Amino acid sequence: AGSLELENIDLDLVAVVESVAELMASQAQAKGLELTSWIHADVPTQLRGDPTRLRQILTNLVGNAIKFTQRGSITLEVALISETLQRATLHLAIIDTGIGIPLKTQRSLFRAFSQGDVSTTRQYGGTGLGLAICKRLVELMQGQIGVHSEEGQGSTFWFQIPLVKSEQTPSDREETQQELQGVRILVVDDHAINRQAIADLVGSWGMEVETATDGVTAWMQIQVAAAADQPFSILLVDLEMPGLGADQLLKRVHQEAQLRESCRNVLMVPLAKQGRARDLVNSGHIDTYLFKPLRVARLARTLITTLKPDQADLIDWVETQELTSVIASDQQPAQITARAQVRILLAEDNPVNQKVAIKQLESMGYRAEVATNGYEVLEALDHSNYDLVLMDCQMPILDGYETTRMLRKRGKTTTVVALTANAMKEDRDRCLKAGMDDFLPKPVRKEELRETLDKWIGHLIPLVTSESIALEGEEPLPAAELELSETEDRVLLPEEDWVLLELEPEIPEQPDSFDTTPEISISDPISKNGSHNGQRMDPPDKAVLDLEALHLFSGDDPEFEQELLQDFFRQTRYQLDLISEAILTSDHGTVARQAHQLKGASGYMGAVALQALSAHLEENARNQAGNHQLLLDALETAYDQTKTLVESEFAVKIV
Repeated sequence: AGSLELENIDLDLVAVVESVAELMASQAQAKGLELTSWIHADVPTQLRGDPTRLRQILTNLVGNAIKFTQRGSITLEVALISETLQRATLHLAIIDTGIGIPLKTQRSLFRAFSQGDVSTTRQYGGTGLGLAICKRLVELMQGQIGVHSEEGQGSTFWFQIPLVKSEQTPSDREETQQELQGVRILVVDDHAINRQAIADLVGSWGMEVETATDGVTAWMQIQVAAAADQPFSILLVDLEMPGLGADQLLKRVHQEAQLRESCRNVLMVPLAKQGRARDLVNSGHIDTYLFKPLRVARLARTLITTLKPDQADLIDWVETQELTSVIASDQQPAQITARAQVRILLAEDNPVNQKVAIKQLESMGYRAEVATNGYEVLEALDHSNYDLVLMDCQMPILDGYETTRMLRKRGKTTTVVALTANAMKEDRDRCLKAGMDDFLPKPVRKEELRETLDKWIGHLIPLVTSESIALEGEEPLPAAELELSETEDRVLLPEEDWVLLELEPEIPEQPDSFDTTPEISISDPISKNGSHNGQRMDPPDKAVLDLEALHLFSGDDPEFEQELLQDFFRQTRYQLDLISEAILTSDHGTVARQAHQLKGASGYMGAVALQALSAHLEENARNQAGNHQLLLDALETAYDQTKTLVESEFAVKIV
C-alpha cells in the first residue's frame, strides 16, 4: 500500500481539475471560502499521464489551503509554460488567502512531519506528510514543486510537470463555439479571479464578454449597452455581492420591458444557497442557475439552452419524462406533481451519500436541496420553508444535534429526520432528545426512506381514489375494492397516534447481504500485509465487495454505479491520507471523523471490508485506544482489494 507507481493513460485535465474542485467545494463553502478552478484557455486538456496521482496531489494541496484559510478564497489555476507538437509543460498552482508561512520554515515544508510551528500543528492539525508525498509524486512525474508565501498574506503552492499530448480531442468544443460565437455576455462577480476565469473561458468560445465588479457597475453597463443598441444576451451574475445584490439587479432588469426581452439571466450560487436561487426562479427574475464551482460542460450547456428557450423546454421535458419513468408505475399524475412540489432539505456533507440520497428521492418523485453543515441548514430555513429536513448527525462545524436544538429554539417546527451510521438505541434516544422527529440508520434503504416520508409528509400527496385510477371510458372501481397501502393508512391516523407509535419504534433488520463484514477484534494484531492473528485477512470476495448492496442502493443503475464508485475511491483516497496525517499527531478527533465518514460511504458502496475496518478505527479513535496505524494499514489493503475487484467486475479503470 505504500508504493508509489505511476500510470500513463489518457486523461482529461478538465475532468481531473473539476473533480477536485467539486470534492472540496463543500469544505470550502462551509467556511465561507470562495473556491475557483481556472484552466487557462490555451492549455491543452487531452493529455496522457496518471490522473489518479495528479488528482491526489491537487486534492492534498487544496485540502491544506482550506485548512489554513479562515476567510477569502482559494484558486486552483492551471497555466501553460511551453508546448511542442507532442508535449506540454504545465504550471499548476493553489493560491490561498490564508495565514501564510514564515520564510525560515518554507524550506522544510516538503519534508515529512514538518509544519510551520508547533502552535500551528495544535490549531490546524497535520504534519506535512501530505506535502512530502506530493513532492515525491511530482518528482516521479519529472517535475518540480515549490511554495511562495508571506506570513499573514497567504500562500501559493505550485508544481510544474511535463505531460504527453493525447490524440483525443474534446468532442463538444466545436459545437459550443458554433452556438455561442458572437453572443454578448456580461459577467458580474466581485471576486476578481472568478471574473477573469469565466471571461477567459467564454471568450475562448467566441463570446463577446464584458465584466463588472458589482451590481451598480453592472446596471450602468447594461443601460449603456442597451442605449447603443448592443444589448447583452446573457447576464451571468454571482448571487453573493456587496451593495446592489444579484436579486435587486435582476429585478431591475426584469422591470425593464426591453431588457426583459433581450437578456437571459443566469445566477451562480453556492450549493447551500439553492433555496434562494429557486425562489428567484419562481419569482420570474432569473431564467436558471448554476452551482459553484462552475463546471465547463455544464456552463456551456446552460448558456446554450438559456438562449434557446424551445430547446431548453425540450430538455426540461425530457428530464421530466426520465424522472417520471423511474417513479413507481402505480403513482398517478397528481401524485407525481405533488411530490415534485414538496420541499425537502438534505443536510449531508459526504458527496457520495448526497448522490445516493438524491437518487433515492428522485426515484420516488421528490426533489431535494442540499446543505453541507448546520449553519447552511439554519440559513436555508431562514430564507425558505421546507416540509422536511433529512439531517445527518455528524456534519462538520455544526452537527445535526446542535443544529436541531437551534432550530427548535428559534421556533421552527419543520419535521427533522435524523440520518446516522450509529444505529444503537442510545443514538436514537440522543436524536429524539435533540428535538428530531424520527430516525433512519445508515446506509438508508429506499423502502425505509419511503415509509418515513409517507409517514411525515404523506398528507401532502393526494391519495389514490377509485376515480383517479379509472381508465377513460370505464367505470370507477367500487371504493370497497380499493385497498390502501399500509403507509397511506398510517398517514390518515390522528396526530396523537403518530406520537404514540414513535415512542417504541422498531428498527428494521439489515438484510443478510449486509452482515458479511469480516469480524475483526480491535484488540487483535493486524499486520501491514493484511494478516489477522498471523493469517491472511483476505476473505472471500463478498466479504470485500457486496455487489448486491451496491445494486440496491444505486437503484440497479449501471451508469450511476460507475459514477458513484469513481467518486467513492477519490474521496476515500483523500480520507486515508488525512487519517495518516492525523495519526502521526495523535489527532484522535480527525481520525474518528474521517473514519466515520468512510464507514457511512462504504455501506452504500457495498465495500464491507472498508466499512468494518473504518468502524473499528472510529471506535478506537473515540476511545483513544488501540493501534490506529495497524488498522490504517489494513484499510489501505482493503482499499486496494476493493478497487481491484471493482475494476474487474465493471471492466472500468478507477481514476
